[in-house]
Amino acid sequence: MPRRDLWKECFAGEHQQHLSPEDFKRLFCRLCRNPECVNSASGRSKWANRIETQVDRLLDNPIFADLNDPKFAAIHGLDFKDAMRQAIALEITTQKGDWEIPTEAEAETFAAQMTAQMPGGFQAPEPEPEPEDDEPEVEILWEGEAKGSKKGTSYKVTLARVGDSEPAWSCTCPATQYGTAPPGGCKHVVAAMAQMEADAEAEVEVTEEPEPEPEAPSEPEQERPQGVDPETWKQMRERNRVPRSPNTQIPEGGIMIGGASPPEPEDPWAVDTPPPPTGEVVPVGGKIVMGGGAPPKKSPK
Repeated sequence: MPRRDLWKECFAGEHQQHLSPEDFKRLFCRLCRNPECVNSASGRSKWANRIETQVDRLLDNPIFADLNDPKFAAIHGLDFKDAMRQAIALEITTQKGDWEIPTEAEAETFAAQMTAQMPGGFQAPEPEPEPEDDEPEVEILWEGEAKGSKKGTSYKVTLARVGDSEPAWSCTCPATQYGTAPPGGCKHVVAAMAQMEADAEAEVEVTEEPEPEPEAPSEPEQERPQGVDPETWKQMRERNRVPRSPNTQIPEGGIMIGGASPPEPEDPWAVDTPPPPTGEVVPVGGKIVMGGGAPPKKSPK
């Protein structure tokens, strides 16, 4: 609805004699609800402005937000389900006046009619033009993924060369897309450059042949000690149970201190002979007096 300036019609007669224009606006225009006047409170409301401009803002010249703008990240992350099929089904049942489920053919016919009536909607997007053959070739030299500061976010970091130009870094983070990154690149690009240099240095170290290590002198094979059977000795060598320094070879007869000859081996089944008696020998049937001194001598009769 077009609005008019009704100031001269309202501020007239006795109002001009008793009130100034500023007092009149404060007392009357601020409370007026006449939607036709530009000075009324209703005419200056946000609601009226929204109603008057909604056709231009929503249909004729709609403004679409940039999906990469972080200001709309919360809205962009919502799961908007496509309800077009349900809307078409409800519209068809309303026009038919029954609750039968519309068929696919009826839905396609209805969609074609809506497309013809509304040129601005339900139109298939125009196919993108095929790239020309003379476009410069893009060569990807390095590509990686960087984690964002917010949980679950990640950005793609790329080092590419377009044609014969110098290689250039790029990142999909908001700082790079909106031109707020420092001249040396965003923090993801700086980290990728450091990682690329570290990988190159590691590759050079791997390609260099290491110097051959000097061979350790092989220890002479130890002889099997006496008293150890060959099978046990073999198992000891396989399990690395053999001491580095071999024990001193002991002859079968053993070693005597001072170099004396070892004693003859004793027969374990021989009868033990008692040692020869020492001191006085008591005859069979003799008597032994324990203590008390010597017995008194008998006087002759």
